[in-house]
Amino acid sequence: MLFVTMFALQQIVTWITGSNVSLLTIFYLAALIAFIRYISCGRIVWYLLAFFFYVCALAVGEYAITLSLMLIGVSVLLYIETKKNNLRSFLAMLPFGLVLIPYF
Repeated sequence: MLFVTMFALQQIVTWITGSNVSLLTIFYLAALIAFIRYISCGRIVWYLLAFFFYVCALAVGEYAITLSLMLIGVSVLLYIETKKNNLRSFLAMLPFGLVLIPYF
């Protein structure tokens, strides 16, 4: 009740409610960057990091569901750019989709 009545403490209240959005953005971008690095160099460490950050992003907020679609888009764009058979990147997205099944 103190936060509602005191206008001087407005930043504290708005920061507390908005902290999950910034945390979700950090995990979302970290998963996206790690997946791009996995496609470019092929090291399994980057793939595991991308999957870990994806699960963390799902734990923070439901907007992380769109990351699966984003990874499909990134894979398609990198496939068009390199013009090589990048089946590995498309198969790598399968666990990202399987995590969504219990989420619904």
